[in-house]
Amino acid sequence: MEKKQFENERYVIYAPDKLKYIIDEMAVRLDERLEIYKSLFAVADFRKIEIIYFDDVAAFRGYIYSLRGEKESLPDWARGVFDEGKIIFCEDDFPLPDTPLYFKKIYNAIHELFHIMYKELVLIPRGLERVIWFDEGMAQLFSKEREFEYIESGFATWFRERFNRETKYSNLNTWDWNMFRDEATSIYDLSFLAVKYLYETMAQDDFRSLMSDIDCIKEFGDTVLPRAIEFYERSFHI
Repeated sequence: MEKKQFENERYVIYAPDKLKYIIDEMAVRLDERLEIYKSLFAVADFRKIEIIYFDDVAAFRGYIYSLRGEKESLPDWARGVFDEGKIIFCEDDFPLPDTPLYFKKIYNAIHELFHIMYKELVLIPRGLERVIWFDEGMAQLFSKEREFEYIESGFATWFRERFNRETKYSNLNTWDWNMFRDEATSIYDLSFLAVKYLYETMAQDDFRSLMSDIDCIKEFGDTVLPRAIEFYERSFHI
């Protein structure tokens, strides 16, 4: 186990000392986001979360396999999982503070925490399947990880740079996890845009109800992308 770097009543973080400059900043934002998550899921509290960071791939993989009791299931590219309710990452590069990669790193665990809470508070209690595009879009939106991509230029500029009437639309329900791992695609962009549009155009209670209505989520998955792009084009007078 790595060294304990931080602990309070809500979570405990283990990591090597060389990652402390990421951990300290992450802890501040994690507290803020956890309160937002609890409000969204309408819960007063959530169980204590264990977050573990490694800086060595072999150690990371060895720990995961010790939890799983086998040595075959982890893809070569994997650097983060949430096994047995724990958030576990390998960070084997060390970005300079205040760079885009640095901000991406400090939001990794915050992103994964959303997945855990959605799974444990909504999906599992109701016996629901996970719809990948919706879950990934929500994790990006509510973690606020995307905001650092457009915090200076604004969301309108970010949208203009990525989307237009020629953007390839697709049925979001056909996406699988392997497509999200293809760095050449903009699937993360598309899932974020789709969920952001739904959240901004629905009443809060309606969106909260949508989170547990898998049939309705899939209906949106068929049509939401062109609607979202058209909505923001009108909003930004494109």
